Amino acid sequence: MSQLTIDLDPEAEYAIAHAAACDALPVSQWAKEKLLFAATSSSWPPGYADLLGSIDDPTFVVPEELSEKLDQQAVFS
Repeated sequence: MSQLTIDLDPEAEYAIAHAAACDALPVSQWAKEKLLFAATSSSWPPGYADLLGSIDDPTFVVPEELSEKLDQQAVFS
């Protein structure tokens, strides 16, 4: 079995350790599962693009665009 070494900054190390603990998994198993999933799954489920424009509801309102900064913030306590 191969081994992989990854250099992490302290914040990433903490976030990964925290996520693994929340899933009750050792960090190595948690990372293996996440890497395997990322490597073997497509970005979007099959048929996702077919849904574009499929909402036919006059009450549907497109929300205003949010700042990308909101997607980048993660707070772990």
